[in-house]
Amino acid sequence: MDDISPSDLPFGGFAPTLPRNMMIKAFRSAAPRGGLRKIGGRLLAASGPTLVDADLFGLPFRFDVSTANDRKALFSIRRFDVEERALIASHVASAGVFLDIGAAIGVYSFSLALDKPGSRTYAFEPVPETFRRLAFNVANTGMQGRILPHRIALSDRTGSLPFDTRKATAASDSPDIDFPTDTLLGFVERKNIPAIDAIKIDIEGFEDRVLFPFFEKASPALFPKLIIIEHAMNQGGARDRLALLRGKGY
Repeated sequence: MDDISPSDLPFGGFAPTLPRNMMIKAFRSAAPRGGLRKIGGRLLAASGPTLVDADLFGLPFRFDVSTANDRKALFSIRRFDVEERALIASHVASAGVFLDIGAAIGVYSFSLALDKPGSRTYAFEPVPETFRRLAFNVANTGMQGRILPHRIALSDRTGSLPFDTRKATAASDSPDIDFPTDTLLGFVERKNIPAIDAIKIDIEGFEDRVLFPFFEKASPALFPKLIIIEHAMNQGGARDRLALLRGKGY
């Protein structure tokens, strides 16, 4: 992060006013789903900046209510992948390793860091402004030793990946940024990670680009005990990642 952004203001710089705080409390009490969360975000944005300093899991946290993931964490954390987060915590040893691939603002990362304080999470988030909030929140909550943020996109090669931040996809004819990329196996080997307890991977339909090279080349000793994967999206030409995982015994 070479430049200074308004989002780098110390925590409290976006503390909600009394009316905004009342709105946040009302929406949190209702724990709304997607459409209502978007309405809540619009109401907050209409009454002040889209950045909001509040709390997540009791930690001081910065959100951007213009993004869906942040709204879900701010308004509906009681609904936010509760079973998935509990499953990860049950598979990660007290000093284990978790890879949060497509971390966004790090809900999974922070959840595990609180459940397993001796664990280590590598959080991958390539979108610059999202990564800025992730890194800010890691530093602001004193989680630097538990959560290690990396502004790279894991893929099938080391280099760069054209990305359209407006459409939130690499499958675009008009990318506006290049993400630095690395392979999962290359990263694990360079960081001397001896074992992986769990992986959460949610990278908008490009999971096959990460998983196939890893499972084709990695030693079985590196295979994670658990993989949580989003399967709703499937980009054109993508290989069947679920068949791959079933074939590996998952």
